[in-house]
Amino acid sequence: MPERFAESTVEDAALSWLPELGYSILHGPGIAPGELAAERMGFGETVLAERFRAA
Repeated sequence: MPERFAESTVEDAALSWLPELGYSILHGPGIAPGELAAERMGFGETVLAERFRAA
């Protein structure tokens, strides 16, 4: 039987690799709609447009 792994295994790996590629990591709830640092109007906006334009 194949070994199973949790989604967090993949997420943790990605979070360790992305800064090495020049990406910054932010905690999702901190930039969620309705928060002071919100970067989108609603959860339906899957692309952070201002970050995309800046890149």
